[in-house]
Amino acid sequence: MRRFIVKKVSFLYALILCILLWIGGIFLIWNRVELLEPSIYHSVSLVPYNHVGLLLWTNPNTKDHENIFFRTRIDTAVKLYTARKIRSILVSGDNRNKNYNEPASMWKALIAQWIPKEVIYYDYAGLRTLDSIIRAKEIFWQNSFTIISQDFHLKRALYIAQWFHIQAIGFSAWEIDFFIAPRVYLREIGARFMAYIDILFHIWPKHLGNTEYIP
Repeated sequence: MRRFIVKKVSFLYALILCILLWIGGIFLIWNRVELLEPSIYHSVSLVPYNHVGLLLWTNPNTKDHENIFFRTRIDTAVKLYTARKIRSILVSGDNRNKNYNEPASMWKALIAQWIPKEVIYYDYAGLRTLDSIIRAKEIFWQNSFTIISQDFHLKRALYIAQWFHIQAIGFSAWEIDFFIAPRVYLREIGARFMAYIDILFHIWPKHLGNTEYIP
């Protein structure tokens, strides 16, 4: 009986240690990503020019209304193009089937705001942020571009870009309050941890394919 209790206590201590190490690891990764703040711009007048703006996907709709993250990212891309801070827009997202096409949704929203269709390029295999960043370099031949998303997402995207020696900067769309979309912000904790794991184990995009140069 005593031996059983000792084993049970030892297991409990090991479990607590593993949990503490996991929490500590997430905290260190989170802080490391947070250090990329200087690479993110919030003012159109201050952001440097890049030929291409990489517009990262998000679902255009929630259950009963338009996704505010989607709308603010579209508006930000339009603002950068209108101010001539970018000349082309690469819309990157998931096109898993004919009924789910994120790049097409972004294309329609940009066209609706009078962005010329000839300056919009599609990346249909941007399944994850990692895929979107690497494919922008490997498929579309861009090693310097402006990533468009919210602050919390940009930090992770820039962390990935930095690791792959991509000279990217971020321009922040209007930041959404935590209490409006708490699940999105809480999910970011796991997303940053997975980004570190991807880098640690040299995970590559699921799809590459033929190159498409953006002139």
